[in-house]
Amino acid sequence: MISAEQISNAFRSNHALAMRLVEGISETEALQTPNFQANCMNWVVGHMVNGRAEALQFLETPFNWQPDEQGLYKTGSDPIRPGIEVPLENLLERFTSSQAMLETALGKANESFLAQVVETRFGQRPRWQHLSGLGWHETYHAGQLEILRQHTLEMRETHRSPGLQTDASIDTAIVFTKQMTALATFYNEGLQLGDPNESPGHIGYSVGSFYLGFDQVEEGFESPGAVTLWFRVNDLQAVFDRFVALGAQVRYAPAAKPWGDVLAAVYDLDGNVVGLSQRRAGR
Repeated sequence: MISAEQISNAFRSNHALAMRLVEGISETEALQTPNFQANCMNWVVGHMVNGRAEALQFLETPFNWQPDEQGLYKTGSDPIRPGIEVPLENLLERFTSSQAMLETALGKANESFLAQVVETRFGQRPRWQHLSGLGWHETYHAGQLEILRQHTLEMRETHRSPGLQTDASIDTAIVFTKQMTALATFYNEGLQLGDPNESPGHIGYSVGSFYLGFDQVEEGFESPGAVTLWFRVNDLQAVFDRFVALGAQVRYAPAAKPWGDVLAAVYDLDGNVVGLSQRRAGR
């Protein structure tokens, strides 16, 4: 039987390693899907939080991690799409708070409690065995973060642009089309983009740190234009006001969204949608 102290030490080591590996990684970089078979750093950290939420459940300790958040990071979930993720900063706060809770709960766990046979998603097994397995599973994903960090640093050097003067970065383009499936397949097969993110009326792909989406429209569709471009900016209100002063028609004014971004959108001179997003203060 593995002791509570050994289980606690495993989670503690994983936490220290993961925090070191995500140090200095930006929100945008954490959403970059690598050009090899792997999830982005945001998903890996969120998946580790999922595992800790499960461990705390078996230690009979409540943890603030909502079902809709769990669903984004469960095994087999769709690739993380910019705009619907839990921000990395928020994930790391949950990750760190779970560490203190795990250590406290395991410090109170005696041998008889850990030896109890409980029902898990793998069937019945002693509580200590399931907790130890969750710790081992987390170690595997902490190792993934090492690979993803190296990939991110390489991409950072490759795309360095000393002359860049703006804080704006384009991260999403949505193409409106009457032949969604055919057009998405055209881009996928031509660029070998991989598995799509699909929902009713939408097909999209992660292209590095960029998201390319296709939305189905019906016959007679004219406005807005054919393309929606999304820009992430630091001062959304200032950018929004500048566009309005330039004559842009407002699609919707700045508004905070449940997932942590503030969004706004205007129409450009051809009727295309220009979307703006900014992290909510404190997120």
